[in-house]
Amino acid sequence: MKYRQLFVEKGVEGDPHWNYVELADGTRRKMTKREMLNHKLLPEGSTVYQLKALWGVGFNPNTVFPVEVQGWKYLPPRGKSWPTVKEGMERLVAAGRIEPYAGGATIRYVLKLSDYPVTPLTTLWADTSAPTGMIFVVQTNVNVVARCMLMTTDSGDLVFDPTCGSGTTAFVAEQWGRRWMTCDTSRVALALARQRLLTAVFPFYRLTHPDAGVKSGFEYDSVPHITLKSIARNQPAETEILYDRPKIDPEKIRVSGPFTVEAIPVPTTEETSISATQRAETSERGLSVNVAEDYVKTMIDLVRKDGVTFPRGKHMTLENVRPIESAGFLHAEAQTKQNGDYARVAISFGPRHGPVTAKQVEEAVRSAYMMGFNVLILAGFVFDPEAQATIQKSPHPNLQIHMANIRPDVEMSDLLKSPKGSQLFTVFGQPDIRITQKGEGYTVELLGVDIYDPIKGEVHPSRGEDVAGWFLDQNYDGYTFCITQAFFPKEATNRNRWDKLENALHGIIDRKRIEKLRGTTSLPFKAGDQKRVAVKVIDQRGNEVIVVKKLEETTQG
Repeated sequence: MKYRQLFVEKGVEGDPHWNYVELADGTRRKMTKREMLNHKLLPEGSTVYQLKALWGVGFNPNTVFPVEVQGWKYLPPRGKSWPTVKEGMERLVAAGRIEPYAGGATIRYVLKLSDYPVTPLTTLWADTSAPTGMIFVVQTNVNVVARCMLMTTDSGDLVFDPTCGSGTTAFVAEQWGRRWMTCDTSRVALALARQRLLTAVFPFYRLTHPDAGVKSGFEYDSVPHITLKSIARNQPAETEILYDRPKIDPEKIRVSGPFTVEAIPVPTTEETSISATQRAETSERGLSVNVAEDYVKTMIDLVRKDGVTFPRGKHMTLENVRPIESAGFLHAEAQTKQNGDYARVAISFGPRHGPVTAKQVEEAVRSAYMMGFNVLILAGFVFDPEAQATIQKSPHPNLQIHMANIRPDVEMSDLLKSPKGSQLFTVFGQPDIRITQKGEGYTVELLGVDIYDPIKGEVHPSRGEDVAGWFLDQNYDGYTFCITQAFFPKEATNRNRWDKLENALHGIIDRKRIEKLRGTTSLPFKAGDQKRVAVKVIDQRGNEVIVVKKLEETTQG
């Protein structure tokens, strides 16, 4: 383990012990009451100090001798002794550190505030409070996280926060040159943290060895730690490094370095401690009979109570929800009202610890169509991009197919509070994109998101400008979505963050390019070796959906 001591400035204003001042010309006097309360009233070049007793606990007969100060000789009080030997006391006098006190009755040591202007930070953090301008319900004060990080890590170290929230840990780590990882079960949290990082501006800290990078450490401010002993013994003063005060290069600013947002790697079948025979059955049906029976029952109970939430506050109430036996990937059926009539609804649940796959989608769509259902709900914790692409290419126009994200905390059934309207199953519309080729370059345009109205049974397109954010992977490999371009359209974004970034980068980054980050059309790019792109769209509540397209599916520009 490592520990880096942090310091805070001594708060001596108003402290009656610090009641003397040494002016720039060397004269000394007592401060006025107003000066004691506000050191800014002191003349420029002043040094605040206090007078401290020159003897402590105990007695040493070898340090009892007369000391001459300003023509007068002084002895310590009866039973007391000086703190150092004769040569040491002479050095203190020569350094101007001994001063008559109480009308010349005795002498005292001159302790200057500049000798040690800080004090070690201990367990009392009285200068911290709840953060202001919160964007997340449990957001932590940046200063609190920064202190924890600076006390225990160095630049270049890796910091992990398993509860991302608003992304304060990642934000602080990025500012202070730490590598970081963070995760959360909430899509809202990840969306907020992503935008917070992408729009952040940081000071540029000077590196000890620029060629070696951030691991070489920063150049830090430091303060002296001058003591009576160091003066008396003519020793160099100690130095305290201020790890929370790296030196700043005012000619440079920083923005966040590159990072990726990834889902947990998941297998294509249920990962449980079941036998090989049961595992094979799981591969065929998606859910093991022995392992998943209770899981399916729990999901049915929850969807019966909560229904399915759609964008723009639309809600699908499900009636007569009941399990389906021997229906392949269909696990439940229900009814819902649409335009005054009833529509039949089939529900297919994805694995507990795996994604909804393309195979599950194909089988569920085929079964739902053959059994005469009007609506198919595919509910899962995560969806393979290929599964989403399969849904988008469904050849069954009479069957409405929807992906419903299951809220991750439904797994904690004993802790979950799920009253009606708690939005355990939420559907987001399907993104509509257009790829345009011009020469060797490509651009991707987000046309909008098709949003389904469960009450009327109709699909209404929404504008691309209305999404909270959309992201492009220019060379999607089918496994990891890597953001190569990020966009937060004008009408759905907190403009203050982008305005701050734009102002900070004025003269460095083209304003037209900054404006592009608020748009719905990507910057031009060349095709990668995968020859396909992926677009991820996020709504205001953090729900996200991906569309994958080959670059052959383009429009010539």
